[in-house]
Amino acid sequence: MISSKLGRSKTTIYYHVRKNLGRRNLPLKFEFAPNADLGEFLGAFASDGNFQSDEKSHHYRVTIVLSEDQTRYAEVLADKMEKVLGERPRVWPYPRQHTVRITIHGREILDFLKRFLFWTGNKTHTIAFRRKSLNLGDAFRLGMIRGLIAGDGSVNLKNARVEFAVTSKRLAKQYAEVLKLYGIGSHWHSSKKRVRRAPLHSVTVRGTRDLRALKARIGLTDPLRSNLLDKILERR
Repeated sequence: MISSKLGRSKTTIYYHVRKNLGRRNLPLKFEFAPNADLGEFLGAFASDGNFQSDEKSHHYRVTIVLSEDQTRYAEVLADKMEKVLGERPRVWPYPRQHTVRITIHGREILDFLKRFLFWTGNKTHTIAFRRKSLNLGDAFRLGMIRGLIAGDGSVNLKNARVEFAVTSKRLAKQYAEVLKLYGIGSHWHSSKKRVRRAPLHSVTVRGTRDLRALKARIGLTDPLRSNLLDKILERR
């Protein structure tokens, strides 16, 4: 036994392992190449992700929360995260909350995320991509848009539009800028300050030309949103 060889109790050894590695035995092996998988993971995290840490218990966890009708996409995203992080995250259904969650543990993930993203205080209201991240090439930017749409985007079948809405004004602007870069027009709307809630900034793609361009130049990896977009275009 390790404890007997070191002359330390199991509790002491466990404490120091958790302190230095969190809930892990080996460090994650990150893939820093600016590819589509990295862009999509970061886009999904910027939209629907959070990093939780507890210095006392040494728990460090990244969670991305999706709606329950995105179970298929959760598996797609988990595959991409495995390529980026070197380990496959777990996918957990939460029927009572009508969600599906992707989780992975690792203290070092936060530093990795902040190489490409930044936020202060409330992540939801302030998160954005670092300017240099937006210059990492086409594959990265396309993945980024796919992840953002899968997270805070929606495809409105009735009104024939793809909507993206967040409280981070800078993130919404970056989304619109990247769409413009690929020749996709969009419409901006900011709600007035809501009671006890931050203003919501929406970027909408509508019209046959722009919707077709979104499908052809960006492409959606979320099966749910991709199928809805196809249904819209079939009517055109």
